[in-house]
Order: sequence, then structure tokens, then C-alpha cells
Amino acid sequence: MRFNKTKLLSYGIVLSMTAVSMLSTSPLASAAGNVTDEEYSYVKGLDEDPCYTRWREKKNTSKVYCYPKKYAATSTIVKGSYYSIPADKHINLRDCSSCVKIPVGVHGIITNSVREDGCNRARLYINSGKEQATQGVWSPDSTANSSYVVFK
Repeated sequence: MRFNKTKLLSYGIVLSMTAVSMLSTSPLASAAGNVTDEEYSYVKGLDEDPCYTRWREKKNTSKVYCYPKKYAATSTIVKGSYYSIPADKHINLRDCSSCVKIPVGVHGIITNSVREDGCNRARLYINSGKEQATQGVWSPDSTANSSYVVFK
């Protein structure tokens, strides 16, 4: 049996493109939101107090992800705002969660009302409480993971 390498290569490329197209348009991919982890750190007495992460786009109504990795638990409140492009500023600033304390090593997801309150940006107000420092990662949106702990 003789194979046409060009034909096989063409079929392979078409199948690969089809698979990529299906994955990128799947509900899971489009619902993921802004889930890239970004580091935060706070050292009492050295860093600005209160400490805030930078504003990041919140793409859906999922919970905010926060994972303290070092030093002490992270006490935080999710803040929301609406970023106005014409005015180039954040307006409608508000608290969009209660204050929660996430222990070191716990993957936490925080119930919030950022999108429901008409906001399109989120950030964390961070405090280490009585501890001297906290460090970890966060993202404004989260994916469903049954091992994450929900904080309300």
C-alpha cells in the first residue's frame, strides 16, 4: 500500500486545526474569564498601608481566586470599580465582598458582587492582620475546582 505524504500531511493539519477550533470555542474556554495568577505581597511597616493589588478586568460573575503561599494568612476584601475609557479613570468604587481570612496554603475563592454591582474591574485590599507579612497569588475570575475553599 502506497501513502501520499502530502495528502497525509494535509489531513493531519486539517484535523489539528479542527481540534484547536473546537477547544477555543468551547463553553469551558470562553467561560474561563481572567484567571491568570498575579503575585501579591504585603509587609507591614514597609509597604503602603492599606495595600491594594492593581485593578484587573473581571470578565464574569465567578468567585475571585486567592492563594496565600507564604508567611501568614491573607485578610482581604474584594473591591470593585467601573473603568471608564473616555474618562480614563475608575468610578463607582465599592466593597464587593465581606472581609475574609484565607490561611496559608489554602486555595480560596471569594464570593463577590463585582459584576452584579455594575463594575468591570476588581482588586484586593490586603492586610496581614496581626501578622507582619503575607504573600501569594490571585486572579479576578476563577474556574470551578472542587478542592478550593469558598469564602463568603
